Amino acid sequence: MRGFWDRRYQTGDLPWDTGEVDFHLKHIFKKYILKPCKVLELGCGTGTNALWLSKQGYKVTAIDFSPRAIQLAKEKAAKYKTRIKFIAGDALRTKMGRGFGFAFDRGVFHTLHNKSTRTKLAKAVHAQLRKDGIWLSLIGSKDGPLLKVGPPRLKAQEIVEAVEPYFKIISLKASNFGTANAPGPACWECLMQKRS
Repeated sequence: MRGFWDRRYQTGDLPWDTGEVDFHLKHIFKKYILKPCKVLELGCGTGTNALWLSKQGYKVTAIDFSPRAIQLAKEKAAKYKTRIKFIAGDALRTKMGRGFGFAFDRGVFHTLHNKSTRTKLAKAVHAQLRKDGIWLSLIGSKDGPLLKVGPPRLKAQEIVEAVEPYFKIISLKASNFGTANAPGPACWECLMQKRS
């Protein structure tokens, strides 16, 4: 599987990498004005969102399954005076630390193709967040039209079943994977808070 993702980053076949900071992420930070904390990004790709989070004053740890993606992210971050801990690893198995106040993933959750693996991810994120920590997950939605190319698609019920034991859902709403000015494939914006 790692080889699959590395090949995508080698060839530049990255329809999800817009080069722009995700507008959902910006909106959540504007709405909630999260105090400085440790932030965890799952599936950071080339590091665009991790770099933005670091520039906002957050201490960022970012992980991706693809070593090539991490290499590209490090090269991007090296152009700025910022310290981001980049990790090439599997978010289900790699210990990234504890005490994170916020976790973000833009398309990791929906790549896990069964309930037990999605529940494992929820449990892993839960373990690494501090008390009352927040997780924002952007997940391909079955409610949108079926596209020739696009993310895996889940029903809202599939999300709820996997995360509810570990997270209280603050909001679960329909959105898209595009940029602020150009809508893309349908997604769910799921904002959650860690259960005690």
